[in-house]
Amino acid sequence: MTLEETVGKILQIGELKIEVTGETVPCKLMNEVSEGLREALKPSWRGGITGSVINDCLVKKGDPVSWL
Repeated sequence: MTLEETVGKILQIGELKIEVTGETVPCKLMNEVSEGLREALKPSWRGGITGSVINDCLVKKGDPVSWL
């Protein structure tokens, strides 16, 4: 999924809804896993997103993922 510039959007995973609040900035620990990983995760929000959970539910492997 494209994560870049999605602040304010709602990500749905199964019944779970998460409001995107920002980009996760890769930290220096990424390079301890693999040299160069931190730089590889910087473009296009590849490091992930942060968000606020809107509802309480169970997420299961295989649940569909979509933008609302």
